[in-house]
Amino acid sequence: AGSVSSLNVSVATGICLFEAVRQRS
Repeated sequence: AGSVSSLNVSVATGICLFEAVRQRS
């Protein structure tokens, strides 16, 4: 369960960064 939660956090962070870069462009 811990690894799954960590994975979800990583994915969420990646999406946030992707959205920030996309909107900034």
